[in-house]
Amino acid sequence: TINFPLFADDKPVAYNFTCFRVKGKEEPFPPPKAASWSIGSTNVLNGLKYNGFGKGWFEFELPCEGEGTFIAELSAKRLNAKDDKNLAKTGDLDYMLGGGFCNRSRNPNSYPQTSCERHTSEITIYANGKKIKSCTLVDDPADHRGILSWAAQPRNSTLHEAGSYGYLVKAKIPAGVAKDGKVTIRIESTGGGLAVYGPDFGRYPFGPKILKK
Repeated sequence: TINFPLFADDKPVAYNFTCFRVKGKEEPFPPPKAASWSIGSTNVLNGLKYNGFGKGWFEFELPCEGEGTFIAELSAKRLNAKDDKNLAKTGDLDYMLGGGFCNRSRNPNSYPQTSCERHTSEITIYANGKKIKSCTLVDDPADHRGILSWAAQPRNSTLHEAGSYGYLVKAKIPAGVAKDGKVTIRIESTGGGLAVYGPDFGRYPFGPKILKK
């Protein structure tokens, strides 16, 4: 981020900024090895972010040698009206009767931005079947902090979950868990959904991976 302050008589009177994404050699973001969700799942822009709705899990197979630390950017995931295939489609003529786009999550070109309304999800992480962490994802946020989600938007006059981002989650993988240089990580939600972010979406420039000890 490059910041531009404007001074008058040695006092700042205005600020602006611009952001650049400088990409180096990055590990690929593998698609889930397996998944099961009670309401369904989607992905954003051909796999930049994976969404699971309701109760369920994603599994990722990752390289791992001995002990390590699993890290990922994760958030809760509400079922927005735009993703609810069972929601009746109403036109603008019904707007005054509660139809149309009065639901702020119904417009396919928008994403509910962070507010005092929270959507939480309790998750548990397993490594080859061994529980390594439980925690609460406190929201499904979206705002200027999801800078990579903004930068990833194609120039086609449509927004795809712009500004959405997650929280940095870490979990220790003990010795003896990995097999044949790999480990299967299962991230399970009890009902609040789950979003898993890759290196080109969200807030952090990496996808799920394991850091060596």
